[in-house]
Amino acid sequence: MLTTDSEKLAESGESVTAIDRLFNFEIQKANNLPAVTAPAAAVDVVFPAPGLPLLFGRNMRDTIAGRYQLGRLGRSWTDNFDTSIREDPITHLVTISQGGGGRFFKRQVVGSYRGAAGEFATLTKANGAFQLRETSGAFTAFRADGLLGFMEDPNGNRLNCGWKPACFFQPRRRHELPLRC
Repeated sequence: MLTTDSEKLAESGESVTAIDRLFNFEIQKANNLPAVTAPAAAVDVVFPAPGLPLLFGRNMRDTIAGRYQLGRLGRSWTDNFDTSIREDPITHLVTISQGGGGRFFKRQVVGSYRGAAGEFATLTKANGAFQLRETSGAFTAFRADGLLGFMEDPNGNRLNCGWKPACFFQPRRRHELPLRC
């Protein structure tokens, strides 16, 4: 298997003979294949509301490495509020992690951010915190620590997120008391 990988990589112009690099290549290939034919997912709670509904759903990560990632719902499970942002201080690559998936932006010389191919949202940074505006007009604001701050639809309906160490988050609408954990 590793010999075949080495030969195929050589055909594409990449000469790789180190066993550790070939083994890592096999792991990367395996992680791109789904672990199950249909990912497990569930919607646990839905509160319809004007504007943004309060919906809590979860799904299972579908890669081999994802099965072993420990999240707030246990191993391999993620939820729709599992959204955070991080900028690499050296490469200035910004990663938005959303429920096991990712979106990528690169800081430009002028300080703006450009998304990866096929990414049409606009990412900005103000006062140390990122803001993401989708082409639909939906707006997501992150806190300075990278956690989700709030989501807002094009009509200004907002869902704020408050975070506590003892529990994962407190979704709340404007002018409402926070949920207790």
